[in-house]
Amino acid sequence: MNNTTSTEQKFNVRVPRESIWKKLTRIKYDDQVLKVTIRTFASILVALSGLVLFADKVISFDLSNTYGFADTQTFIWVFMQTFSPLLLILGLIFRPYKVAIIIPLYIYFIQMYWVFSPGVRFDDALLQAYAIGAVIGFIALIAVINWYFHHATNKRQRTISQLEQALDLDLIGGIQNLIRFIVVDVKRNYIAEQDKKRFVKAYMAELDKIDKC
Repeated sequence: MNNTTSTEQKFNVRVPRESIWKKLTRIKYDDQVLKVTIRTFASILVALSGLVLFADKVISFDLSNTYGFADTQTFIWVFMQTFSPLLLILGLIFRPYKVAIIIPLYIYFIQMYWVFSPGVRFDDALLQAYAIGAVIGFIALIAVINWYFHHATNKRQRTISQLEQALDLDLIGGIQNLIRFIVVDVKRNYIAEQDKKRFVKAYMAELDKIDKC
């Protein structure tokens, strides 16, 4: 019986496979939890990028310095118009869940409506119908555009694959003709009779090398 122990056997003794499997499972689980946490955090940022645009509607206190604006609400509204895109960009960097985009979209369409009808209240039924319909229409537009580009990309990929297959067939045909020329024509017309057996032997040896690759 051989008393020497291989490196693999020593490793298995020191670190059992069950322990390695548990550690690997825990690492994968922690990695998945981290990804979900990051995407959830990113989704919250995206949602906040829309909600902060209503900050001037809920803040009731007045600032002592409005930096030249007429009142505190106007200052906060203008400030949030700049702060909101920064939150949106920061959230998009970390790949949020797509459903989070609905909140800023909904609020953007409401603000667009208020540009033309500033006196309309937030709870107005027509305003809500417009905002919800606009969001649905916008999402449908994105889906159609995405389908079109995806379809166009797949079509181009199929065309490329067909052309590559055609080139491969031409290449295979050319190689077959070349092999036929080497095996038949060269042997028959360009090799002396006493060298033909040596040529065939060398050729078969090369084929064996290819089979072993």
